[in-house]
Amino acid sequence: MIKCMGCMRDYDENVDICPYCGYQKDTPVKELYHLVPGTILNKKYIVGKVLGFGGFGVTYIGWDALLEKTVAIKEYLPSELATRMEGSTVVTAYDGEKSLQYKSGLDSFVKEALRLAKLNHLAGIVHIFDSFVDNNTAYIVMEYLEGSTLKSILKERGRLTYQEAIDIAIPVLESLEEVHKKGIIHRDIAPDNIIITNDGRVKLIDFGAARYATTVHSKSLSVVLKPGYAPEEQYRTHGNQGPWSDVYAMGATLYRCITGHIPEESLERKAKDNLPDISKFVPEIPTAAENAIMNALNINAEDRIQTAKEFADALSGVSEVERIKVKQKRKDEGKWTPKMKIFTSITALICVISLVLIIGNETVIKQLNIDRNTMPDLVGEVVDKADKTLDAYDLDIVVVDNIYDDNLTDILKTNSIQTQSIKADTKIPEDSNTVEVIVYAGAKVKKTDKNASKVEVANVYGSKQAKAVSTLEGQGFKVSVVVEVNDSFVGTVFSQSPAAGKKVKKGSTITIKVGKASQTTTKTTKKETTKAKKVTEKKKSTESQKKKKATNTQATKATASKTVVTNTQPQTQTQAVTQAVTEIEKVSVPNVVGMSKDAASSALNGAGLRISVHSSGTPTTDPSLVDKVASQSPSAGTTVNKNTTIDVYLYYME
Repeated sequence: MIKCMGCMRDYDENVDICPYCGYQKDTPVKELYHLVPGTILNKKYIVGKVLGFGGFGVTYIGWDALLEKTVAIKEYLPSELATRMEGSTVVTAYDGEKSLQYKSGLDSFVKEALRLAKLNHLAGIVHIFDSFVDNNTAYIVMEYLEGSTLKSILKERGRLTYQEAIDIAIPVLESLEEVHKKGIIHRDIAPDNIIITNDGRVKLIDFGAARYATTVHSKSLSVVLKPGYAPEEQYRTHGNQGPWSDVYAMGATLYRCITGHIPEESLERKAKDNLPDISKFVPEIPTAAENAIMNALNINAEDRIQTAKEFADALSGVSEVERIKVKQKRKDEGKWTPKMKIFTSITALICVISLVLIIGNETVIKQLNIDRNTMPDLVGEVVDKADKTLDAYDLDIVVVDNIYDDNLTDILKTNSIQTQSIKADTKIPEDSNTVEVIVYAGAKVKKTDKNASKVEVANVYGSKQAKAVSTLEGQGFKVSVVVEVNDSFVGTVFSQSPAAGKKVKKGSTITIKVGKASQTTTKTTKKETTKAKKVTEKKKSTESQKKKKATNTQATKATASKTVVTNTQPQTQTQAVTQAVTEIEKVSVPNVVGMSKDAASSALNGAGLRISVHSSGTPTTDPSLVDKVASQSPSAGTTVNKNTTIDVYLYYME
């Protein structure tokens, strides 16, 4: 019997296609950076096929070999900040600022998992079983839910009855109320993140997506935000987000479920709110329920229902809600009477004729012939010039946010408009007197110039030795190479000091540690000899030597049978790879993240390991974290030779 990597059920190994789910064994991964099915994580989780992936990570079906149950495994892998080389399990962050952003997001990912794990008593959210750091990234192990997303149900049915929609929303809102009390905001509620299980339970999944985003480019926003479901404050880097943000997204989800239409994007509605009432599509909906949903969808946060509990109570009829309608009033100043308009028109005509006769300039006529009801295109214009342009339209510019980015200085003009709330070439709403814009404000403001002569150390973690040396020398650094036994990083860098992202003077020495293979022999017991199976990195290998069959043992029996499951690519997609215990003593690296350097030293020495402390690890503004371990390499749970040196990087005050 073998385990299907598509559904984690056991079936006859002589059959190529799983009879339960139709998954064909040895199916290649969709993307090269995905983990190969059969990969082992944390010595007990077998990775299966990809369930979904996006801008922030990858979710796999998995098997907990210790508890013998199917799970879902979410991997932190933001595509804009990091990647994984084909044939490797280790994630490599991109160089420079992206490396720092990656680490910041990784920290948020882990912390959010720990907080969510304390909320497993809530019925309406997915339950967290475990989280751990490995492969230079982090993983969250969750309950595996068999069922359908609300999105797929709506795609099939078109829309739901209002009662069906409310019945789905209530358990989600009740759980959200408790989640919000812990300071956690979902930020991405939409039909694709709500699952209705086969046994009728409703679950909200994929918490904190926007929390891990660290850029403000339009590309990043398109990943984080779902048009129609995201409130206007999520479009602004400093928008005031809170429980009311999730209330808006839940209201938009209900609107889609009941009417069959996704609400117009919040930024568009901010200029002119033409969102039709639900009763125009579904006349039979109770007034109280309609009022609750429409109030949740108000543009301004202060005009919405503020909490998930208030929303749930209003939908269930516990409390009555009056409709809150907010209208923007156009300023009275500047409005002319009909007589004034006639007089002005005649005067203007005389002026035009005079100008034509005197100057003969056709451009003047063209400029005066402005359609003041149609919005001009402001994108790319500097604010001052755009403000003068809008004088003719009786509109004022309001800058709602600024974008700072060093990478755009050669592409965009400083103080140029990037988005406008009223689209170009569309009719200007009669009650509008302002246009909200987002402006590119130039390069990031430097707090001080003390690092002006310093260079940010490139991230060479996971790079081949030659490439790493070339990269660092190209930055003007000297490079010291230390070769140590590390079977997981043979020929590649597994540690660097000073850390990536740290600003260091040119000419300084950067020390990199490069792994080499250990020389081991197989230890024979009285009853049997277990031989390690060679793992091929390429499927089209032409080796003629016949590979001997490895014992397919479960991770739960690894310790009892004196075998260790390693985090390497599997021989096949359906067998857990085992490695024989060698004569060189192996130990598991303990987790010292969060410890003081003295405590970390004691823990590592007690495990038979050495320690190398790096004070320039990760910057922080929290004094309580200073001199505590921010990260370690190799990561916790990695099996290494006894007396291996573990690099620990400390927090330092920014």
